[in-house]
Amino acid sequence: MKNNSIQLKLDKLKKSYKKKHNLLTRKQSELQSIEVEINTLQKEIDFFDKSLAIKPQILYNQGRDKKYIYGQVYHFISPQSDKKKSYRFLIGKMDEGKSRKELEQTCIQKFMEKVIED
Repeated sequence: MKNNSIQLKLDKLKKSYKKKHNLLTRKQSELQSIEVEINTLQKEIDFFDKSLAIKPQILYNQGRDKKYIYGQVYHFISPQSDKKKSYRFLIGKMDEGKSRKELEQTCIQKFMEKVIED
């Protein structure tokens, strides 16, 4: 009689353990998939933060007669990439007399229109 009751308790404990273990493994796999999603989202957030924090380079005296001003921006290719790509835009002529700040704003605006919005 005692053997039988002990066996029943043992069976209950094994069954309970199996349920809890299955639940734990299922939750761990869900947690891992959520962590992967969070890491991907964080990389995308960092990518767009870096895209907004670009610093253009102003290149004076460019072109055939040294009369053009270009803006150059280095930008990450994709959120997962560490490689940068250079974008260069014509932003004015030397004789227009624009300030450096105006040229930087023009460069950022052209970059946003052509690269980010595409």
